[in-house]
Amino acid sequence: MRRPPLLLLVAGVLLLGLLGPSAHGTGYSPLVDEPSSYDAQSSCTRGPQPGTVALSRYLLRTYRATRSLGLMRACGVGGTSEHKDGRAFDWGADVRNPRQKRAAYAFLRAALATDAAGNRHALARRMGIMYLIYADTIWSSYRDFQPRPYLNSGCTSLKRCSRTLRHLNHVHISLGYAGAAAQTSWYRARNVPSLPVFFAGTRELDPARTAVTGVTVPAGDRFTWTPFLLRAGETYRLVVTGTGRLPDGQVTDARCPGAGPGASPGALPLPLLWTDEDCRADHTYEAWFTPLVTGPLPLRFGGPGSTGTFTVYLARADITAASLRR
Repeated sequence: MRRPPLLLLVAGVLLLGLLGPSAHGTGYSPLVDEPSSYDAQSSCTRGPQPGTVALSRYLLRTYRATRSLGLMRACGVGGTSEHKDGRAFDWGADVRNPRQKRAAYAFLRAALATDAAGNRHALARRMGIMYLIYADTIWSSYRDFQPRPYLNSGCTSLKRCSRTLRHLNHVHISLGYAGAAAQTSWYRARNVPSLPVFFAGTRELDPARTAVTGVTVPAGDRFTWTPFLLRAGETYRLVVTGTGRLPDGQVTDARCPGAGPGASPGALPLPLLWTDEDCRADHTYEAWFTPLVTGPLPLRFGGPGSTGTFTVYLARADITAASLRR
């Protein structure tokens, strides 16, 4: 059996732009995102997540009569809140201000509308919205975005509730983990730099919530390790693209060693299930990997004297390989 020159071994996950060498892939999917599950806040962060920032800027730019009332909240203030882990935005739109009120309801209608393809709540799903609260009403993804009366847990009745706790002066928007990480399609279409999504409380990549994340692998005899872990028993899809050159001048890619003897440099064996048996002109290949142990994924091409770079994407099954090509 042909032995691929690029070897991806063991197990792993990536924190794009923050840890180690990385590459950003937009990643197109023909499917609309699934509604967010209820992802309760369980940790605190120092700053907002990239999806939260992108959505807040979009709303303020699109609806200029509105304003920001903040994204973050100190970890020690109050109870559970997505403001504490950077997944919430308080969008200033007071019901007493006609322009702001119109803006808020215009966005709510757009977010919850059915699109031309018949996808219900399409924009809210693409944005990764978990729930919205405005004017004593909540719309949540995990309850089919149906409007329900809302009373803050700190209030015994609406009459005893402040305008802020009743959300009469702002729209509260909480994003699920995928939306906050800019992994859902609305952010990918806008090339918002994303973060991978981990299983709660771990550094292990969640292959369902992470649409795509990638790592750049320079050729040579050193391994490039992913700055995250792959969970034992989870199946991950890898899309590898790029070309390299061996010391003898032969051009190779991740699957094809090139012509002539000695074209396949030595490396560690990896139990990858490749979907392509033949060489591809676009130098882009798919493989599936289920690690037996939890750990990072070491990546390497060739040995001393090899040149070139590869990008290894961990991508969900619905992300097209064509959208990840260089």
